[in-house]
Amino acid sequence: MAYGDYTPGEISARGEAIYLERIFPLLGQGEKGKFVSIDIESGDYEIDAEDPYAFQRLVARRPEGVFYGVRVGYWAPDGRPVSGFIGFVPPNGLRGGWGNLPKNMEGNMAYGDYEPEEISDRGEAIYLERIFPTLGPEDSGKHVSIDIESGDYELDAEQPYAMLRLRERRPEGVFYGVRVGCWSPDGHPVSGFIGLGPRVAR
Repeated sequence: MAYGDYTPGEISARGEAIYLERIFPLLGQGEKGKFVSIDIESGDYEIDAEDPYAFQRLVARRPEGVFYGVRVGYWAPDGRPVSGFIGFVPPNGLRGGWGNLPKNMEGNMAYGDYEPEEISDRGEAIYLERIFPTLGPEDSGKHVSIDIESGDYELDAEQPYAMLRLRERRPEGVFYGVRVGCWSPDGHPVSGFIGLGPRVAR
């Protein structure tokens, strides 16, 4: 996967630093659970209860950006914020290679036949029922990318690599991402992204 002038580690480090130094101190308790999308080059960001909408608005302002996403108030076992994605870029195959994201960034992010909540529910069910029971302590903190239609998934210490391998096998998939070992107060796994796939509609 291409990231322009950056490695995945550099994007994560810069995005995390912007989040911790400039954004997190401004957030209140009411923001917990929301998603922050950050352009690591400008420091510009968006916050929303649904991660695709934050991402959509930021891309509309920063079409050449390099992006990092994080879930407010959730922390990995190593004490770092739970990141949802890195390196995604807008349509037309720019730096991140995600050339099939919906091109109409003025409307809602498209999910094919699904509502965002349906993607979350199906992805969480696949994770809890089929994947989580197979994981061991050594997998804590890793990222799982899941195609909710096939149940196929990939696991990696770096989220983009899991997502890239899965998309190579499932180019028409509808995707859900989760960080192993990170749980919300109500007992749900902390999701990193939903619905980022190539289709506007079937």
